[in-house]
This record gives sequence, C-alpha cells and structure tokens, in this order.
Amino acid sequence: IHRRDPEVVEILFERGSESASASGDAESLADLIALATAAPIGHQSPSLVAHTLLQHARLAALRSEPEPGFETAVAALRGVGEPFWVATALLEHAEWLAAHGRGEEAASLLTEARDVFERLRARPRLERLDALQATSSTAAPTSS
Repeated sequence: IHRRDPEVVEILFERGSESASASGDAESLADLIALATAAPIGHQSPSLVAHTLLQHARLAALRSEPEPGFETAVAALRGVGEPFWVATALLEHAEWLAAHGRGEEAASLLTEARDVFERLRARPRLERLDALQATSSTAAPTSS
C-alpha cells in the first residue's frame, strides 16, 4: 500500500475490514485497525477516523464486549456524510442487539437503515436486514 495515498489506504481498509468482520476474524480485523491507525492522528482523514470507529465496534462485537460502541461509529459516520456506512453500522448494531436478547431496541435502527438501503438500492444489505427481521419475528414470544 502506498502510504501517501490516503484514499487508497481508506478503500483497502474498508474492504479488508469488511471481509475480516464478515468472516469473524477478530485477529485480522485488529491487525487492520492497527495498520490504519499507525499514521499520526493529524494525517488521518475524518473519514478514515470514522471508519476506524466502526471497525473498533465490529471488533468489540466479535469479542463479545458488553457495549461495542456502534453509537459512536454512527455519529462519526454521520459527521463525514457517509449514509451507506451509517446504515451499515445501524444494521450491525441491530444484529448485535438481537443476538443479545435486545431485539426490541433494534426496531428504530432497522427502520432508518432500511430507508437508506432502499434509496441506495443496496440489495445485499436489504437481504441481510430482512433476514434479521424474519429471525426476530419468529423468535418473538407469542401470547397465549
């Protein structure tokens, strides 16, 4: 990677960390975060900082930490104007909440994420969101 081209570094960081996170490879994700944050703070773009926060949240979720920090990542991604990644972070936060028996807290996150994914026609993310909602609705207790 040519360290002088921050745009290339950011794109490769996004792709690599997306892959590591999706495969559940916490060690590789931690290595990518370390590489991305190796530059002095003043040399990191606001977008790279925001994406690093998302990767920290993903890593914390993979490590089953109590509160992974998706809210912080969402706020940072909003601040740099990246709606796709905001919606992705919302979806991943909702997935984490559902996995921890807190699916009812995820409804508003999923609504916002769906709006963005539909507008962007992000079919794979919409399919993931639909799967989460289908699982959540089948897992919901029924009244007797």
